[in-house]
Amino acid sequence: MPILAAFPVVLDLLCIIHVYRTGRPQWWYFVIVGFPVIGALAYLFLEVLPQAGGTRVAKRVIKVINPGAELKARINDVERCGSVANKAALADELISSGQFDDAINLYKSCIDGLHADDPSLIFGLAEAYFYKRDGDNALATLDRVIAIDPWFRAGEAKLLRARTLSSTGRSEEALAQYEAILEHFPGEEARCRYASLLAGLGRVEQAGRVLAEAEKRMSLKGRQYARDNREWLSGPRKDIEAERQPA
Repeated sequence: MPILAAFPVVLDLLCIIHVYRTGRPQWWYFVIVGFPVIGALAYLFLEVLPQAGGTRVAKRVIKVINPGAELKARINDVERCGSVANKAALADELISSGQFDDAINLYKSCIDGLHADDPSLIFGLAEAYFYKRDGDNALATLDRVIAIDPWFRAGEAKLLRARTLSSTGRSEEALAQYEAILEHFPGEEARCRYASLLAGLGRVEQAGRVLAEAEKRMSLKGRQYARDNREWLSGPRKDIEAERQPA
């Protein structure tokens, strides 16, 4: 099916999935299905974009239709202007495309001179190492970020540090890192990842209590908070259920 012909179907489907996953009002199903494309665009502009910064959903649609479009755009930006901001945006897209070594090299080229202690660039480098599964370099780089800004982006560096420790088998250190940020990290991602790790270690009852706390917090903080954090619940639920299944 030609790309242009497939676009309306893909757009409608993505919006329907988003309605389901985020708990938006169910009448949006009828709007999207009853008015193809127009209904989906109305959903994006009226319901999603005002709360998501206006870019994330659109980028997901573009990636489905033309997976290399964003990467090409970032390359063009760097060719037109080799600023640190453009290089960092390209490096971030390289991570999304699985080109981790190129992203690492590009981030390293940015972390120099005036930008030698830029926590955003150093954190980007740490992410590239993390997704490359280079735990040692990821941890060393995250420690640089934390030394510069202990609560960088409300704790994102510490959260990624916990994930890195977990991925390298240093489970007890990972648990301690999660526990240190639970009460300060915004949203429920840290708490849900903590519950998943506990479940994976066989601490199912404790994992269940942590997950229940996340669910309780979501119910108390309102519908928008619940929508923003709903996606994090599925992982620990599956992990806990898997551990409870008889061998």
